[in-house]
Amino acid sequence: MNHLACMTTFVAVVDKGGFAPAARHLAIAPASVTQQIHILERRIGARLLQRTTRKSTLTEAGEAFYQRVIKILADIEEADAIANAFHATSRGTLRLNTSPTLSKDVGALVARYAAVHPETSFDLATTNQMGGLLDERIDLAIRDDSVIESSFIVRRLAYVEWTACASPGYVARHGFPTRPAELAGYNCLVYVRDRDGDDWRFVDHNGRTSVRVSGSLRSSDPHVLRTAALSDQGLVLLPDALVAEDLQNGRLVRILSEYSAEQATIRAIYPSREQLSLKVRTFLDFAAAAFGATSAARDELPAYVPANSQSVIENLASVGARTSFGQALNAAPAA
Repeated sequence: MNHLACMTTFVAVVDKGGFAPAARHLAIAPASVTQQIHILERRIGARLLQRTTRKSTLTEAGEAFYQRVIKILADIEEADAIANAFHATSRGTLRLNTSPTLSKDVGALVARYAAVHPETSFDLATTNQMGGLLDERIDLAIRDDSVIESSFIVRRLAYVEWTACASPGYVARHGFPTRPAELAGYNCLVYVRDRDGDDWRFVDHNGRTSVRVSGSLRSSDPHVLRTAALSDQGLVLLPDALVAEDLQNGRLVRILSEYSAEQATIRAIYPSREQLSLKVRTFLDFAAAAFGATSAARDELPAYVPANSQSVIENLASVGARTSFGQALNAAPAA
């Protein structure tokens, strides 16, 4: 029998003046009230109530126990109210995790959300690997890499194109590769995000091609690789969002333009659908609206090819009739 339930029954017996009134108040059988009081007394090792056919009175031990228990129950009720207030509102800290390639965009999304939900604070971690959501107390992850732990709930938001590129200076000295197989002869700057980071994948009318690359720099930080590419160090394969402005301004140039580079799916990952707090639910819906997600099917997810953008969220050009990320964010609900 639950100890808390027994204490609640004990207080009801005292407050209502007897076993029968307590049973009516708690909507349980009188025999159940008697059983719970017996369990409580056996657990404590002291008699709490003196019983007669007409009434029940507190013993000395019962009086001391009663005074303590009513404080405990009041504290529990207050704790429940506080927890419910956090669960039912956007108040509190939202712990987020994201990929290095999305850190700028998720940061922009956090800023937009915080403007309309000032009661929410954020703890945003950028990691190359997602890690354990439960162990690290992460409420929500927004990532563009693979999800290994199938026990999590995964909501696909969008997919993003990747671009192979290099600086004009590097190309002037070393030339363009004309097909993926030629990448073996170039210095490739490798983004180490998973065990397949050394494999660059491309698609053309002949199908898929995977090429093992290598070079003078490997890094788990895509911004480091972009800086290296801008410094004429080699070829790089990165999400369009990171290099869009460089490509438009001529600081980088596309290579293998007749091939489509790999795509990455942007996913929201969270531990469970059950008991999802309001701050998590509202931020998740806000993010989904910003990414323009309307369907779980991959072929219906919005694809983004940025034109010139400091952030995917702030300014992404639409592809054909598809909704741009920036337009979707501007239309995102404020609650």
